[in-house]
Amino acid sequence: MAITIMMTGCQPHNPQPAPPTSVPATISLNGYEALSMNGATVTFTVRDNDYSVTEAGICYTTNLSSTPTTDDSKLVASSTNGIISVNLTNLQKNTRYKIRAYLDTKTHGLIYSSQSLTIWTYGLLDHDGNGYHTVKIDGRVWTVENLRVTHYNNGDPIPVVTDSVQWRDDHQGAICWYDNNRAKYDSVYGVLYNFYAITDPRGICPPGWHVPTFEDYHLMAIYLGGSQNNLVSGGKMKEKGFKHWHEPNTGATNSSGWTGLPGGRRGSTRQHPNTFIFGN
Repeated sequence: MAITIMMTGCQPHNPQPAPPTSVPATISLNGYEALSMNGATVTFTVRDNDYSVTEAGICYTTNLSSTPTTDDSKLVASSTNGIISVNLTNLQKNTRYKIRAYLDTKTHGLIYSSQSLTIWTYGLLDHDGNGYHTVKIDGRVWTVENLRVTHYNNGDPIPVVTDSVQWRDDHQGAICWYDNNRAKYDSVYGVLYNFYAITDPRGICPPGWHVPTFEDYHLMAIYLGGSQNNLVSGGKMKEKGFKHWHEPNTGATNSSGWTGLPGGRRGSTRQHPNTFIFGN
């Protein structure tokens, strides 16, 4: 005798779909601009996929070895979605800050940007409003960037001289940019000044500062170990890598923080004794 057992299941005519999985919001840092002596504008992007963001902003710290969180200093943004900019203010001058963006959400708690960025506020400004970082070496403070000012401290413009013969024969202050190409060289290498500009009593450095003398450089070289061989001190003063220096850039460590660049010169050579050309 055989027994057949049949089993069947029941299913409603219109099955209910499973509830959608919540997709958390995302946040990414875009960068910064408008750097000053005490602040910067930081931009980040938020995509509030599940409409749960309750707060967005940036967190920051001067401890560059740590990752900033909302337990550190933070700045809350006025918006919680899209491209957001916040203005950091009241920072310390000539100070590095590490920054991350964050979200506080109802569904996934705190969410941080995967990347962070470091900003370095300026240490001083020149007459034109250009900012400079500073570094202390053997008790003396130096600007890291080359001077870019185009006016004397009383507001008088420094004449721009592009002609090589006029540059040679002028007995008044004058400036130019390497290869007479301001757009290409100004922001990285700064301005080239003639002797009369840097010795003009109206002054080109910010008040309280001066163009370095030979003795200033010599004392720094001795302090950095180059009194007998300037390759030692030179390596400690040069920017590392090959972004601005040709390979192999031997010995460049920039351990002093001085960040020397090959800004070039304008003068005569053995091949061109009567005209002042750009070189080096």
